[in-house]
Amino acid sequence: NAEYMGKQGIPHKGAVLNSIASYFLDATEEIVPNWKQSTPAPNVMIGERCHPFAIEMIVRGYLAGSSWRHYQLGNRTLCGVLLPEGMVQNQAFATPIVTPTTKATKGHDENITPEEIPC
Repeated sequence: NAEYMGKQGIPHKGAVLNSIASYFLDATEEIVPNWKQSTPAPNVMIGERCHPFAIEMIVRGYLAGSSWRHYQLGNRTLCGVLLPEGMVQNQAFATPIVTPTTKATKGHDENITPEEIPC
């Protein structure tokens, strides 16, 4: 069994990803309840039907990717976090920053501040 990226297969990719997800859902279930009920086979996970919380929390250690593009436009606040002047691409932040985004069903995710996260 292989899942494909282009013409090259990644053998057992689904089973590996499923086992990683299963491990961390089990490891954190006492911290926060989750939907997982069982993992009866390597490629199968059974769980409760739930409604997704469409927020992604990105922890950034460096000014790279979309945060760099945002900075290049002259923006010095990213998701409510004030960014210092004079930074360069791929520069490390003094401490990692958390940048929440909405998970768009169409188009691109949108940056939001922690205060804008729907509860």
